[in-house]
Amino acid sequence: MASRATSAAAATSARRAGRGRAVGMASAILPHGGRPGRSARGRRPAPPPRARNARAPCRAPHARLAFHPMHEPEAFVRLREERLLAVIRAATPEAALASARAVAKGGIGLLEVTFTVPDAPRVIAELARDPGVTVGCGTALTARQATDAIAAGARFVVAPNLSAGVAAVAREAGVMYCPGAYTTSEIIAARDAGAHVVKVYPVGVAGGPPYIQVIRDPLPDIPMLAAGGTNLDNVLPFLRAGCVGVGLGAALADPALAAAGHFAEITQRAIAFVQRVREARALGPAAGAAGRAPGAA
Repeated sequence: MASRATSAAAATSARRAGRGRAVGMASAILPHGGRPGRSARGRRPAPPPRARNARAPCRAPHARLAFHPMHEPEAFVRLREERLLAVIRAATPEAALASARAVAKGGIGLLEVTFTVPDAPRVIAELARDPGVTVGCGTALTARQATDAIAAGARFVVAPNLSAGVAAVAREAGVMYCPGAYTTSEIIAARDAGAHVVKVYPVGVAGGPPYIQVIRDPLPDIPMLAAGGTNLDNVLPFLRAGCVGVGLGAALADPALAAAGHFAEITQRAIAFVQRVREARALGPAAGAAGRAPGAA
């Protein structure tokens, strides 16, 4: 029994001695005899301080909300060729429909039905069935309006302002987008948002053709549509100043004429505007730089 007790005591002493040697080795290797990666208080050491002049990595700036189509929408191609866009406003859907058809009879095939017309999508749907016309919507202030118009058959979207929501709808549908702008900053913002052509509004009563000439010096590659106060007298000057086209409102399809049923007068006005564009073509390239949409092939 004494021999067994002596052996057990010897084994215990050996184990304790082994632990002591292990601790001693750890003390020789680690400053505080602790586990690797731990400080004297059992915490991980703090990372080395950043250099005084070091900068945090910069995030890339947000990309512009822009789309520049490789192919020009049908309506933009037609605008570059015909140079005129008729704006249809009327008190009733029936008057708007008759007014638009009177314009088309006179030779202007780009028809913008504004959302000031009651039940505008129905008028757009009716006109979309007519041969030889390209119908779109105007005064599209919301994405819902643009969506409803395109569902009805609109091939372009025009607005007096720039809207990211409307731009997104037009981009998704692949139709021409023509937002309104006036200053160079607004025009560039519209282009960056994806406008195929920018409606410079109301340039007919604020600046006129000389204003277009001035702003086209720094912005020669942005197609511009003159609108707001345009008439038979300033169509040719606007085209010569460099506009890709001219939007025609009351000087063409006057709501008062439509309300009175004078649709033959509207047709005669359309014929006169078409003749004025022929005069512009006869003048050659000086009659206006009908630019392409940004990024178009």
